[in-house]
Amino acid sequence: MKVHALRIWEELVGKILDINVIDDQTLVVNISGINYALPSFPKELINKISKNTIIGILRTDESYAIRIVNAKDVLSRANR
Repeated sequence: MKVHALRIWEELVGKILDINVIDDQTLVVNISGINYALPSFPKELINKISKNTIIGILRTDESYAIRIVNAKDVLSRANR
């Protein structure tokens, strides 16, 4: 299994297909078919994400930021 990592100020956006926590510190997510390892992912953010959610995860120089993407809003904008 190939696993990718985010560099600082890199963001990934897509649908969460799978979530795993390793050693209480590293989050491994499968987003749109690609596995990403996110070391030192804050525990308080883990509780805010779930499978089948479209999400954006940004790695900052200090931590991570997430945004939940509203699929209806995305489709509405795409059809304008």
